[in-house]
Amino acid sequence: MQRTLYVGLDVHKVSLSVSVAEDGRDGPVRFIGAIPNTPIALSKLAKQLVKDNCRLSSATRRADAVTASIAN
Repeated sequence: MQRTLYVGLDVHKVSLSVSVAEDGRDGPVRFIGAIPNTPIALSKLAKQLVKDNCRLSSATRRADAVTASIAN
């Protein structure tokens, strides 16, 4: 059975900061590091993460929606 690996990206103009969380509420969370903000670097990262027979999952949120919810 494949385990799920949740990927979090902090997006900047020239770089992406990458963290991953293991499946389950008590799974470890690891900071992978920063990579260039390019399609090639992101593709390479995804290929490295799925080597361990993991299913990748991510969630996105818009910054203006987050700001609006904090302001209210």
